Amino acid sequence: MAVKVQAQETSSPRYTFKCVSQQKGVFATTTVRPDGVTINPSLIVWKSQEFSTKGYTPKRRCEVVTDKLNTILSKAGGNPDSIRLTMGLINNLPVLCYADASKSSCDNNNVVVTLSKKNRDNSSRIMAGMLQFLVAGRGSAIVD
Repeated sequence: MAVKVQAQETSSPRYTFKCVSQQKGVFATTTVRPDGVTINPSLIVWKSQEFSTKGYTPKRRCEVVTDKLNTILSKAGGNPDSIRLTMGLINNLPVLCYADASKSSCDNNNVVVTLSKKNRDNSSRIMAGMLQFLVAGRGSAIVD
């Protein structure tokens, strides 16, 4: 199920994303306005060690997902209102994926984030929260 937010014209990005350390072992994907001011709360707070044995520590997940979000925002011409996300399963894990005109389902090439087991049943709420964040640049932090 892909969800699209209605597009609005914009000439420059309203914000970008940045991965920052919050405390030992905890990282966050934050939203930063063009003037450099960080918008609180963070989009995603990375705490789960679930993927660490595969090399995806909270820091690494933060870096990878933050880069993906900035790439998606760039593909959208800096206009977060035109970003579409969809949910799916890859390797039996819940994922949120970037959807576009040519792809409306999840595969290994469009995964934005793999959710931890504790968020498996909350993927719809998390996707809605992420879309709200992408459009408004703020919302409730997602903890994964």
